Amino acid sequence: MPRNDYNEIKTKFRNFLTLWKKGETEGMEHLVLADAKCNLSTAKDYADGSQHSLYGVKNFILDTPKTDVFHIEVCNYVCRLAGEKAQQSAVAVCRASRQEGDAVKTFEFSSFFVNSWVKTEEEWKISHLRMDIVDSHGDFPEFQ
Repeated sequence: MPRNDYNEIKTKFRNFLTLWKKGETEGMEHLVLADAKCNLSTAKDYADGSQHSLYGVKNFILDTPKTDVFHIEVCNYVCRLAGEKAQQSAVAVCRASRQEGDAVKTFEFSSFFVNSWVKTEEEWKISHLRMDIVDSHGDFPEFQ
């Protein structure tokens, strides 16, 4: 496994999480293929649990509830490469909070990512993004 490819995918995955955390989509075209397949357990408007394409991923980012604090810690990162394709998984342990008057609403959850990557002429990009919320708790209603 070429170490530079492994490092590129790891960096790009962290960049994806940073954009999610900030609620930004600029630069997402360097991380996700335009026709990527996506299965997101948070896509309530899609009965099959999917929100496909780069457009769908951007909507997922923009639809994330606004927070005062959104912390993400990556655990159990794994990446396996086979030529121009790769499989990557990780758990993103997330904590979100927002001040509402005198109260602080919080929500903690773990997102299990299993992503497929392809090497394009320029760079590695996600070709299939899967994110499942595997546990959650809190009183931040928009995240529930």
